Amino acid sequence: MMRKAMFFAAATVLLLFVAESRAQSCCSPGRFTITPDESLLGKGAPNFRLETLDGKKLTLDSFKGKTLLLEFCSMADGVYGPLRLPVLKSLATRYKDKGLAVLCLVFGGEEPANVEEVIKEFGLANTPLLVVSGDFDVAQKYNVKYLPASVLIDKDRKVKKIGTTYLQLVEVERALPEVLGISSGL
Repeated sequence: MMRKAMFFAAATVLLLFVAESRAQSCCSPGRFTITPDESLLGKGAPNFRLETLDGKKLTLDSFKGKTLLLEFCSMADGVYGPLRLPVLKSLATRYKDKGLAVLCLVFGGEEPANVEEVIKEFGLANTPLLVVSGDFDVAQKYNVKYLPASVLIDKDRKVKKIGTTYLQLVEVERALPEVLGISSGL
């Protein structure tokens, strides 16, 4: 039993290392970095316009009065999506009644991913996680240069936390109770 646990832990660390080393450039060429661009921290979140599969228009105002986790995710390498989407689905479900909305922009490399396939493959239909096709203009507004990236926006529309790696998504998750104004339960 102990060997299985150690093997699982080692495999997880190895998977995270491989995933981090394969971070994908998005929206602008440049050298590899996993450091988030924090120039938006504490500032007002830029507005955006997106559309769901069923044609519903989404803007920043669509989430008025809610804390928004805006996630930029790549499906092109087969690593980040499988790691992040289940975590995002869990966060969206767990904190839905606490005022959190989770919006995931899914990219497929040089062009947006097939969102319908992503929703089906990861069982995201009828869940609080909103998945839309990646939009490079929105990514540029949020200074996203590498995928994946997470931007946590409070209900007053201020950017509170930015993360660009799987491990930084854990940090964003840890910040949620404070930003939502609830007890962390720890």
